Amino acid sequence: MSAEKILETWKAHVPPQVDLDDVLLVAREKFESVKTPTRGGHYKVSHGKLRKLAVANPEYMRDCPFGIFDIPTVSGRRVKRYYVKRMIELINIIEQMAERGL
Repeated sequence: MSAEKILETWKAHVPPQVDLDDVLLVAREKFESVKTPTRGGHYKVSHGKLRKLAVANPEYMRDCPFGIFDIPTVSGRRVKRYYVKRMIELINIIEQMAERGL
């Protein structure tokens, strides 16, 4: 399934846990950088537009300092709903900033 189709599905309903492969497919498509964990199970995704927003409004981006968002895994194979929903919010922010030319 494509990243766009997965996102459409998630926007309609995000299950309690999502397969890590789907999350990484979407993250690699929508963010500039996806770093694999060296230890533990936290993937780090970042985007330049999130960095700009974090500098301009640190309170709003408290869970995304310096434009970097952590995606922790459950047993290294699944991602909880909260992190998928937050990732969707960040993707929407990136798209809105791109539309406005920021």
